[in-house]
Amino acid sequence: MAAAPNRLDSFLVFMVSLCLFGCASATSKLASPASQPPINKSPGESSESTSATLALRSPLALKSIPLLRTRNALPDWYTATSQVKSDWVASLHSHVVGQDWPEEVRRTIAKTLDGAGGEMFAITATGAESTIGVLEFTPAYLEELVQIVNYPLVPPDSPDPDARMLLDPARKRAAATRLAEAAGMLSETGYLDGKTNWGGGVVFGTRFLYYHELGHVMRAAGSLPLEITLYPEEEPFAEEIYSDQFALIMLALELRRQSVDLQVVGFSGVAFAMSLVALSEFAKTESEVGKRSIKGAVYRMGRIKHYLTRIWQPEGAVSIDAVKAMEAYWTMFTDLLRMVDVIPSPIAAQLHRTATAPKEQWIYARDNIVKWCTFGNCERVRSGLAKVYDSASQQQQGGSIRDVITYIVSETALLEPEIGLRATLQGSRY
Repeated sequence: MAAAPNRLDSFLVFMVSLCLFGCASATSKLASPASQPPINKSPGESSESTSATLALRSPLALKSIPLLRTRNALPDWYTATSQVKSDWVASLHSHVVGQDWPEEVRRTIAKTLDGAGGEMFAITATGAESTIGVLEFTPAYLEELVQIVNYPLVPPDSPDPDARMLLDPARKRAAATRLAEAAGMLSETGYLDGKTNWGGGVVFGTRFLYYHELGHVMRAAGSLPLEITLYPEEEPFAEEIYSDQFALIMLALELRRQSVDLQVVGFSGVAFAMSLVALSEFAKTESEVGKRSIKGAVYRMGRIKHYLTRIWQPEGAVSIDAVKAMEAYWTMFTDLLRMVDVIPSPIAAQLHRTATAPKEQWIYARDNIVKWCTFGNCERVRSGLAKVYDSASQQQQGGSIRDVITYIVSETALLEPEIGLRATLQGSRY
């Protein structure tokens, strides 16, 4: 991780930056701190599921993780994060929040959280002793998105080291397909595979998400007195927008004395973080006409770009190259998302592939279902299995798919009743 802000810069400089930041604002339509809910979460997320995310491992995970370990089927990112999760978020927090910060903020606990579902990537529970948590899978999910968004770009055939990367149309179509598959995974399983070679975009994207949650704590403590004017359509996302501005300030303070190259990497991380938020929103939001949208992420990113291009960059706080890099990555992501016409079903695809494979290879489907239930959203996985089973029951060629599902249910008997596959399928045509 890059160096944390120096404490000499901490709260006093931070408040000066807030004043500079707030000079362009007039009145606000934000709710007062006293009216804020005790749990800060994405729009539409229930307090119950948020509280569950703050809890320890689920009963299913306590049984399934040792089983997956013996089968060498744990996600790569799970092994990597388990080696660092006890210190990096807490260490970052301790270097950011000094003695001159408000007492309510100094009492906040920050840590990496065990989690499942893929719905949120960082979270805050406010109260007498607030908690900021970065979900364990967040860096790996960011890395997956970084790989997808960068895939269409190829190096030019030029000896000039400053020559621009080129856009390959075929690779762009392939990247859009990968993005559709990632959206399908988040939509139907709440899980993504991810690599462990996390680069600068992942590091700063994760830090931006942490700073965003710290903004929620500051807001709940009444320590963000400045206000911003919002358009009516932005009001449902007011608290998220406000915390985004706080996160921008913190990231700018961290990077303002760094090289332009590092600023480019840092603010590219903002684009990747917001792209991950947008992909999650896209995966779980569907309008009445069957169209998915990323309304909240678009409004939030619009505000981020506005303040960087209209205030921060003209004041010299952020290099123009950093702003352009952030905009370019966000544009690439949204371009790829526009190319997604259909979100595929990963459960149906897995079962169809398995049904045509030798029976000794069916264990991979079993392990994937267990992995998705353990680290993703098991309720959705169960629902997806039941849907495929019911559909196969109505098809003449569906017998082999039903056989695969029957095999998976049998092979996961030791994980019952926590995994819940048997009960779910008994409610269908199983």
